[in-house]
Amino acid sequence: MSFSPNPSFSRRSRQILRTRHRIVRRGGEFEIGPDGLLTVRPRRGGTGIPFRGLSIIFVLLFGAKALMLVQDGAQTYGERVSKLGEGGAVEQAGAWVMQADPLTVMLAEYIRPLLK
Repeated sequence: MSFSPNPSFSRRSRQILRTRHRIVRRGGEFEIGPDGLLTVRPRRGGTGIPFRGLSIIFVLLFGAKALMLVQDGAQTYGERVSKLGEGGAVEQAGAWVMQADPLTVMLAEYIRPLLK
């Protein structure tokens, strides 16, 4: 006698296991149905990109650049960045990141009166 599994049972079983794994990984939200039955649904997943962390890094980077620009002055800051750009590939990448862009200049103009 041969065993032939029911394809709809296998498909439903895989779906239930996938749902349980998502609940374990992301957590679950409880939901009460119209019949009073309490069910757990997996939380909806995000994009996977940590927007909060990236925004904090950008704010800190532009703030540090603005503070350095205020402290050194535009000419000295520009000289230091150009000297950094004469180095190797890593230094050139650092010089490109640290160059005075319009946002940095605007922040520096805002911060300058607060520091003096």
